[in-house]
Amino acid sequence: MLSRVLAALAIVSSALEAESKADPSVLAPRPVAIVAISPGAARPATTSKFDIVGDNLAGGTRVEFEEKDIHAVVSSSSWTHLGGTIKVDRTARPGPRYFRVIGPRGASNLLLYRVTRWAVASEVDGGGDPAKATVVSIPTLISGHLTADLTGREAYGEEADFYRFHAAAGQRIEFNVLGARDWLRSDLSLTLMYPDGRQITSEEGVFCWDAYLAHTFDREGDYLAAVSITRATGSVYSEYDTAYYELAIGNAPLIWNVFPAGTQAGRDASLELRADFLPPHPVTELHSRGLAGAITSTEPGLYRLNLHAAPDSSLGLHAISFDDNSGILAPVPIVVGELPERVEREPNDTRAQAEHLPWPVTVNGRIDRKDDADWFAVEVKEGQDLVFFIEAETLGGSRLDSTLSLADSNGRLLQFADDNAEVGDASRPRGLHDAAMLYRFRAAGTYYVKVASLYRDFGPDQIYRLTIRPPKPDFAISLGTDHAQISKGETADLEISVTRTDGFECDLEISASGLPPGVSAEPLTIESGSANGKLHIRAASDAQVGLGPIEIIGTARIHGAEISHSAVPPGNPRMSAGPGFVDYHPAHALLSVNDPVQFALEPLAKTLYLVRGGTADMGVRIHRREGFDAPLQVSAENLPAGVDIVESEIVDEGKQARLRFRAAESAKPVRLSNLVVAAQGRSKGQQYSESAPPIALQID
Repeated sequence: MLSRVLAALAIVSSALEAESKADPSVLAPRPVAIVAISPGAARPATTSKFDIVGDNLAGGTRVEFEEKDIHAVVSSSSWTHLGGTIKVDRTARPGPRYFRVIGPRGASNLLLYRVTRWAVASEVDGGGDPAKATVVSIPTLISGHLTADLTGREAYGEEADFYRFHAAAGQRIEFNVLGARDWLRSDLSLTLMYPDGRQITSEEGVFCWDAYLAHTFDREGDYLAAVSITRATGSVYSEYDTAYYELAIGNAPLIWNVFPAGTQAGRDASLELRADFLPPHPVTELHSRGLAGAITSTEPGLYRLNLHAAPDSSLGLHAISFDDNSGILAPVPIVVGELPERVEREPNDTRAQAEHLPWPVTVNGRIDRKDDADWFAVEVKEGQDLVFFIEAETLGGSRLDSTLSLADSNGRLLQFADDNAEVGDASRPRGLHDAAMLYRFRAAGTYYVKVASLYRDFGPDQIYRLTIRPPKPDFAISLGTDHAQISKGETADLEISVTRTDGFECDLEISASGLPPGVSAEPLTIESGSANGKLHIRAASDAQVGLGPIEIIGTARIHGAEISHSAVPPGNPRMSAGPGFVDYHPAHALLSVNDPVQFALEPLAKTLYLVRGGTADMGVRIHRREGFDAPLQVSAENLPAGVDIVESEIVDEGKQARLRFRAAESAKPVRLSNLVVAAQGRSKGQQYSESAPPIALQID
């Protein structure tokens, strides 16, 4: 691990002859960001240490979980690390938990933590040597990290993390790398090996960037699992970063998909559930109003689930899950709709074989054979408007990238659609690759719609729901962040995005509810045809410093009726198609009101290059609020061993710091992305401290 050595050198600036007048946007509060937590899991009834990695964490006082069965106590903080202990209640059930850091600079983004009943372990740094592999039992949930080799030289990074485990002859074991599914920025590969280094099999990505293998071992013995970086990863503060991950070794339930992927409220449905490693007598878990289900028959990997949806069932997406000790099981979503439902009837591979559909309707289908395409026919009247939309990526368990084609009775193509987020149900998320279209039929008659795979993929996971109905103009609004910041006496902009569906073209009025005293929002109208806007928020100079939830509401008139929807805060930034992902969004966005920032630091380079035995200079611009002329002490955080600041000076009338760094001959070649320059100063009896955005340091 990179050592966190804090090298500080006091620099007292001379009295400024002229006050610096910085751009107010430069002096806006820098966001608090968290990148990873290590270790990333714990068992019920345990207390364990944690280290959170991020940016602008100094003074962080709380780690707050969205759930009430897990608690954290902070014991230390720096600009890039926050440490303490996490206590998990005895009654906590395995599964994901969501948390953020809160401190004097506001609230951070959310990250994921896991509760598991499996053994937990952390990698033992073996320097990329298979002979020093971390020995683990089965099942185990392991927390690890790798430093990217960004220069092509192994000395700059670990080649792989190795884990040694024992397998019996004929034993089938799952290996699950959790990166994207842990809300992390890691792109990692997984390789199974014999102890002598011979490769058995490998995988790069099954769930977005996350590698997954299920392997049956042919003979008893010790084996190695190697986790390596697929490519350099991004971070919140530079182009490169350390790759954090969890590796689950053991047989955890995995639900691939369910078909049909939904049912109508008030109807019973028999569903085919494809899953691996379910317990011998799985008990279905449904936590939605009006839903009940039970497994009635099983065969390896294929289950029959009888689902009952009461007439008063909640409409929309619901989750099917099972009891799971690992804490990594992701429920598979199903849809409860209000329209009649049916399952496609084969053969329907050509227009001549098209299945005639009464509408409105939702038909469940699957592109399960090579060159498969599903054709449907509808009867329409002159001037009829209809929407056709696919739900596939939205369903989680489907890997179909769909297309829709609309043809007349002579086979002439009228419209083709690939991706379209502007048609469908605004009340639930729309997959980015789900095809949709809205069409006005000029003449009465029979028309044909074809569902196909864009990439001609086929199989049991190419599942879709095709809905055909008249348009229902509607909208959804979303936020660019779930943790906004504002300083007293200043303004801030909150990014608002609008998804307009089924031809909704009206103006949209945006308002804010729950603003703290002294904070107001200017009226915002997002005009017809526009997909975004900025809500201007202002805090009075006497507004109270603090943090609290706010609600952003969009209101419009649709067909004479006033409709309002609350904005949805963002969820997992690594969310992707396919099973394994939990679609989680916080209930509220948070707004923090802060004291004004008195100064800000801006590095004049993104990377500091050092040669062992040599020196390099770096400039840092100092933006000062008018009237703030306090002398500053400058320091650097995360300098590796053998690197120091040897000279420094304040220039340009106190508006810039110039630092000289030196790398000893003994310093190791490295590239890291979290070098932080910080400064502190005292004015009018109050201490102020700020950090610059992290930059990269490369030592050759």
